[in-house]
Amino acid sequence: MILEMIARIIIVFALMRLMVTLVNYLTRPYLDGYPVSSQPLVSILIPARNEENNLPVLLESLIKQDYTNYELMVYDDHSEDGTSQILEQYSEKDPRISWIKGKQQIPPGWTGKNHACHHLGKEARGDILLFMDADMVVSTDMLNKATDTFRHYRLSLLSIFPHQLLKSRGEWLTVPLMNWILLSLLPLILVRKSHRPSLAAANGQFMMFNARVYKEHLWHKQVKQNLVEDIVISRMMKTAGYNTATLLGRYDVMCRMYSSWGEAVNGFAKNVVEFFGGNIVVAIIYTLLTFSGVVIIPLSLGWEWFAFYIAIVLLIRVFISLTSMQSVWKNIRLHLFQMASFLYIMAKGIKVKLTGRYQWKGRTTGGQV
Repeated sequence: MILEMIARIIIVFALMRLMVTLVNYLTRPYLDGYPVSSQPLVSILIPARNEENNLPVLLESLIKQDYTNYELMVYDDHSEDGTSQILEQYSEKDPRISWIKGKQQIPPGWTGKNHACHHLGKEARGDILLFMDADMVVSTDMLNKATDTFRHYRLSLLSIFPHQLLKSRGEWLTVPLMNWILLSLLPLILVRKSHRPSLAAANGQFMMFNARVYKEHLWHKQVKQNLVEDIVISRMMKTAGYNTATLLGRYDVMCRMYSSWGEAVNGFAKNVVEFFGGNIVVAIIYTLLTFSGVVIIPLSLGWEWFAFYIAIVLLIRVFISLTSMQSVWKNIRLHLFQMASFLYIMAKGIKVKLTGRYQWKGRTTGGQV
């Protein structure tokens, strides 16, 4: 009897995830252009550490923007490669580009990225501040669309999950998991329409702020030691009553986030628990509800219900793949391997959450081993 009840709960949970997935598919949460009468100054702010391979691609795509009223500042966070030489070349080529050389070590209690973003935010002159990661590439009309959307909805924060460029088997086994979680748990339209902090979502790769609001609150300073600053800032802004929105990048904002399975696992472990409100118990419950059905349902309800459950699981993958503009066939074919990756990422993510210890680009952040 207990197993049967658990099996029914698992099926209901899967149906709820399917409904959320369909809402995201039907509402098309992408950037759209809206007519505006002016171009406010936008400060594009990029924290960079050891980004000699990525920066030229991003800078070239930004130089070609249709939107012309912007400044572009990069904070070179003690890079050990050719990042500073690249920045010197581009700043000489385009007067809108400038860069800051990190002269001091990161103060105690700060993460490197939050420290860099805080400095960039203080130096920026724009009416709108756009923080971007260095591993991005954007369409020529991205800035037009983003600022139009930002002003049309009178937002204080617009964040975008980039379209992921997947080039290796390791990436296909890991990176699609981000949208598999996000788009089945959160209707993105509610990020804009609701002020509930529980309906917050953001991606630090692309965060566009109202400059006045940002400088009043200094968001990156408030979360200076947080490994998952984007989601926390989004929740704080919703709690304070500010309008926020989160969209998908489609082909306007693209990124190759990681280049291997190991790199992706390490990257996602940093923030996977935050997808569940930062609550380890909720993350574990989600994992159990998602994975135990393949055993509990056929044992307690029979194979007909199991077939129904598998159909739901496959439909979730189909519509999330379509919404994310990823290969439906690849995600279905690799589903079991992706699920194995998810279990490992979750285990590692729980360890990061419990210890606060995380290593990235040669730096280890806080916590105990």
